[in-house]
Amino acid sequence: MMLVARMCLLAAIGLGVQPAAADVEILFNRSEVPGSPINWKIIDRWQSRIEHQTEGRVSFVTPVESLAPAADQLDLMASGGADGAYVFNGFLEETQPLIQLSMTPMTSGSAESSAVALWRVYERYFSDLVEFEGAELMGFVAAPPTQMWSLTRYALDDISDFDGRPVYTLAGAPASAARMLGAEPTDIGTRSTRDAFGDGVLEAALSMSATDVLTHRVLESVTSMTQVPGGVFTPTYSILLSDRVWNQISPEDQDIIRTLSGEALARRSAAWDIEEYAAQIKLRELDVDIRTAQLLLEAELQDRWKQAFWESWITRAVDAGANGFAALDAYFIEIEEIAQDS
Repeated sequence: MMLVARMCLLAAIGLGVQPAAADVEILFNRSEVPGSPINWKIIDRWQSRIEHQTEGRVSFVTPVESLAPAADQLDLMASGGADGAYVFNGFLEETQPLIQLSMTPMTSGSAESSAVALWRVYERYFSDLVEFEGAELMGFVAAPPTQMWSLTRYALDDISDFDGRPVYTLAGAPASAARMLGAEPTDIGTRSTRDAFGDGVLEAALSMSATDVLTHRVLESVTSMTQVPGGVFTPTYSILLSDRVWNQISPEDQDIIRTLSGEALARRSAAWDIEEYAAQIKLRELDVDIRTAQLLLEAELQDRWKQAFWESWITRAVDAGANGFAALDAYFIEIEEIAQDS
C-alpha cells in the first residue's frame, strides 16, 4: 500500500501536479481606538474586499484590543506578534523621511486627496527609496487635516496665544510645529487622550480633527476650533503586511491584493472626509465655536511653518536620493487636481 502511494506521489510530481496553496489567515493589529474611522470605515472594508475577491483564500483576524502601543507596530510585526498593521507615519520620521511629505503644516487638502497624492508621488519618486524591512507596503491612508483647538475659554486667534502653553500633539512634524509657536508639546504617554484632556494640564491641541474629538470622547474639554487653510498637518498611515505572511500568499492572490491596495486603498480615505463633515456639523449643533483663522494669524503661521518645513523636507529628500523639489511640486499639483475631480 505504501509503495502504491509513493508511486502515485512520484507520478504526480513527474506530471508537474502541485499541491493547492494553503489558505492564509492574517492577524492584523489596529492601534487606533475602536471607533476611529480608519478601523470600521477603511480597514474593515479593504479587508472584506480582499476576502471576497480571493474567495476566502486570504482572510483577516483582528485582536480584541491592540497588541502593542501605537509607536511599536513595526516591532510587533518583526517579532511575529502580528502579521500586519497600520503605522502612523509620524512615528517613522527618522527612518522614513520621504513619506513625511503629507505631514508638513498647511500643505494638504482632504483626507482622500492627501492619501492619493502621497501614493502617486511615492510611486513616481520614492518607490525605490522607501523600504520597510521585513514588510510589504500596501498603501497609505490619510485622516482629515487637524486643526487648532482651545481647551480654555479663550479661542486661538493670535500667535501669542501659544506662548508657553502645554499643547497636545502627535510625534514628528506636529510636535516640531508646536515648538515653532513657542508652545510646549506634551507627551501623554500611555494615558488615553480622554484622560489626558481631563486632567486640566493641557490648554490646547494641534493634533485633532472634529472626528477625533468625538471618537476620543473629549468634547467636554474643548471650547473652540480655529481652522487653518491646509490644516495644521494631515495624519497619514502606512498599511503594512509582514514579508512572512506575504510570502505565504499565492502570486495570483498577491496580484488581487495589490489591485485593491495602492491608490484604491488611498481612495478609501474619502470615508474619513465624510465622517469629518458630519462631526463638524454635530459640534456646531453642540455650540462648539468653530472659526476660521484670521488673515494675520494665517500669515504668521505660514511664516513660521511653511518655509522651514519645506526646506527641511527637500533637504532630507535630496539626501535620500530623491528629487525633492520635483516631488514637492508634484504633491501640490496632485492635491489640487484630485480635489477638482472629487
